[in-house]
Amino acid sequence: MAGAFQPLSTVMYNYRIDKGRWWEFARACREFYAENHPVAAVVTAAARNAAAMHAEESAAALGRILDAIRKADDWMVDLQLFDEGNTYLVRPLERGYMFLNTHDRWAREFGLKAVFYDDRSDVPSEQAPNREVSLWCDDKIQSGEFFIHQIVTEDSLSKVVFDIIVAAAVAK
Repeated sequence: MAGAFQPLSTVMYNYRIDKGRWWEFARACREFYAENHPVAAVVTAAARNAAAMHAEESAAALGRILDAIRKADDWMVDLQLFDEGNTYLVRPLERGYMFLNTHDRWAREFGLKAVFYDDRSDVPSEQAPNREVSLWCDDKIQSGEFFIHQIVTEDSLSKVVFDIIVAAAVAK
């Protein structure tokens, strides 16, 4: 068979947002993940424990925490953005389903609209038009025509640790 590669199935869980709501939404995502992401919770607890230790123990614990953050690359969260003109198509890049599980909140607060397509089984009629969108996204990914907005990063997690450590040191 000659021709372009055709995937066995196409799966897309994207969301559409008006550009005018983007920055408000992006800030809310960062705040939500800072409060609810599993790695952020572990890092926050570890930093609080380290802050309560004596200086030498605290420094050693800080090193272990920062090393763990560097190794947690699989747990970082980005949003991949595709420019559609007046809207962005947002594709969450994360381990797990935190974004999908909070879609109702994002829809209610920011007007986010689901743009799903999954042809691993029968495609619901409301998803059928999204096939073309999924193929368009695949083309944009292949050509590198997208933006990445970071939500949970090594820097954001490290900042949480340092803020806690510094606040504890100032309070002593």
